[in-house]
This record gives sequence, C-alpha cells and structure tokens, in this order.
Amino acid sequence: MKVQITVKQQNLEFNKEYAEQYNSGKGSHGNWKDSWSDGYEFVKPIDNVHIFKNTDYDFTLENGKTITLKNVNILTTYNEEEIVGCFILSKSIIQRMLKPPLRKKSDAQRYYFYLKPNKSVWKLSNNIYLNKEEVPSILFVEKN
Repeated sequence: MKVQITVKQQNLEFNKEYAEQYNSGKGSHGNWKDSWSDGYEFVKPIDNVHIFKNTDYDFTLENGKTITLKNVNILTTYNEEEIVGCFILSKSIIQRMLKPPLRKKSDAQRYYFYLKPNKSVWKLSNNIYLNKEEVPSILFVEKN
C-alpha cells in the first residue's frame, strides 16, 4: 500500500464564522485554516505501519554525535521486516492525529497530524518536527 502523511499547523487567526458566511466554511485569502501544511508519500510499497507514542529517539548528527529526542511520537513504516522510513513529532505539539479508513481504490493509507496553533515548531529535517522550546541546545549550534 501507499502511505501518505500530512502535517498541518492550524492558523490561530482563522475566523470560522467568516469562512462559513462567505466561503462555505473553507479558508480563503487572508483567512486560511492552516498556517502551513507539508505532505509526504513513501515511494516504496509499505506492508505495515506502527506508531510509537511518548517515546525517545536517538538522533545522530552529521558529526557523529548522538542526542536523544525525548517525548516524541514516531510513525514507522515497514516493507516486510525492513524499516522504510520514520516520522517523528514532539508529543507536546500534536493536537490530534487522524487516520481515515484505507482508500481501497488507490490502496493508500493517509495519516494527518494536526499541530497545536500556539506552539513554535522547529523542523529538524523533512521527517522530524519538534517543539522549539524542547529542542536540545546542541541542535541549534549544529544546524546553523
């Protein structure tokens, strides 16, 4: 199956009443529902997906140092017994996760991560989203 992941952060200034009155409840120019949205699809076929909640993840920096990212949720995809990829998000920034039913026609499973609008998100890489307040200081030094 295909696995598609969408990560969105809601816009604090979205005016739902205005959207319902003038745009059938949808966002429009100057009144967007989301501040930003990223979408991903795994290229390799996926046999299984597992979500690990409130766990730690050891991340290796380019210089070989390893740091531990604490209190993260990890979505891991597998092809047979091999890990195809991981998505890592700080638990404290996730407002909710949605997994709609499998789309049988396209054989695609989608996952949506809605992030809290009042949290500052730091994107370490294409698959790692962290609460900026919880980022180990060494990462700011190493990344910049």
